[in-house]
Amino acid sequence: MKNNQGDAKVDWLASTNDNFMFRYTQSYYTAGALRPVLPTSAAGVTESPSIGAVAAWTRTVTPYIVNDFRYGFT
Repeated sequence: MKNNQGDAKVDWLASTNDNFMFRYTQSYYTAGALRPVLPTSAAGVTESPSIGAVAAWTRTVTPYIVNDFRYGFT
């Protein structure tokens, strides 16, 4: 089994009331063997790439009202 993964995240405090965040993740997972374990079994490899990202904006309207917007995909 092998998993190669990379992550990146950026936070930006645009003002005292606005905070932005962006995160990106990419991975590539491989499990299995190229050669069979026994002569009677078949070789099998499972490969699974994945990508994900999320962006967020937090706005403080008043000390009692906070607006939080997030968008993401996988």
